[in-house]
Formats: sequence, structure tokens, C-alpha cells
Amino acid sequence: MQISSLITKGAKLDDILNLCVEKLKTLADSSAAFILFLDNNKMVVRAQAGLSLDYDVSFAESDECVSRMFKSGALTVIDTKNFNTSCLKLLSVLNIKNLLCLPIYLARKPAAIAGVGNNIPDFIYKRETQELLDIFGKQVAIAIESDWLTAKVEGLEIKDMLTGLYNERYVRHHLDEEIKRAIIYQRPCGFVLARIQNFTSYQKLYGQVASEVVF
Repeated sequence: MQISSLITKGAKLDDILNLCVEKLKTLADSSAAFILFLDNNKMVVRAQAGLSLDYDVSFAESDECVSRMFKSGALTVIDTKNFNTSCLKLLSVLNIKNLLCLPIYLARKPAAIAGVGNNIPDFIYKRETQELLDIFGKQVAIAIESDWLTAKVEGLEIKDMLTGLYNERYVRHHLDEEIKRAIIYQRPCGFVLARIQNFTSYQKLYGQVASEVVF
């Protein structure tokens, strides 16, 4: 419920993911939790709890263990009963003996991996724990998709909602074009950049509503 509430309120993705790993760590017998993100064909650490991982640690998307996870589309279980030699590197880097991982997709494409783990001897993951991770995985997927859609919508907007003026993205994209057009047709072209002095002080003194009227 807490994670869903953050997603609904439009909280930052990193804040949601950090909460997710803290909650994931509370799953039965887990001492660590993490979320790896796919970025430029590499899996990088985006959030972690109970681990001392360097955020520069990465795994190639082509890594056999990572590749198998995404191809299977299902939970990967590594414990006393189930072991996969292709994941030795991942286990070594995480310094984890038992591991439960779930691949997450965005628009049917690989996006992230959520996982929990521990170092308990002779440990076997229960079905209930696997089902709980699957539920958390769906929450993470929703958070990622929500963030992606928000960024996409913002990318389509060309005007500032408050002032009604063209936003920076639109200006940067069209400025060169307007200058070239002005040169070709021999007509004036101007770009005005204004700065309001002491605006922060005005905002603190009169409040947000009054400061918005200034625009």
C-alpha cells in the first residue's frame, strides 16, 4: 500500500525503488535486497539494502546469468535445492549464497532485475516467498512504467504550464532553425532572456501563489 501510494503521488522513481528494496529485505529470511537496472546494455545497481555494493558495479546484458533470467521471464531460484553455475559471478559480487531474482520488463523489453538473498546454510526458498517477490516485482514494474510515461509526456509538451510560453526544450530545438530562416529571408530574429532579481526572497515573503502571478 505504501509503495502504491508513492506511485500514485508521483514520487521520484529512486525514492520508490529505495522503499521497495527496504520492504523486499523483510521477506522471509532475506538479509539483502537489490534492484539492477538495464542501462546501455549493462545491468547497474539502482537500489540496494543489506549490501555494500559499489554503485559502479555492473553486469553485461549478455552475461549468461542475466541473459537466462530475461529469456525465461520467470523467477530464478538459487539455493541448496536449485543451483546454477552460470550465476556464480553474480553470487560472488553480491557475496550471497542463496538468491531469488525476478526479471522486470517495460513494454515487453528487459528493464530491470529485482532480487533478495541470504547466506543461510542448507536453505531452500519457500513457495510463499517466491509469490511475495512476484507481487513486489509487479509494483516495481508499475513504478518504472509510470516514470517512463511521465518522461514521455513531458517530452511531448512544448509549452510551460505556468507561463504559457514555449519551454526550453522547444526553444533549443527551434532556435537554430529560426536563425537560419531569418538569414535566408533577411528578416529580424530576436531571443529575449529575462531574469527576475530577488525572486526567491519575494517567493518566501509573499508565498507560492503570489509569486506565480509575477509570471
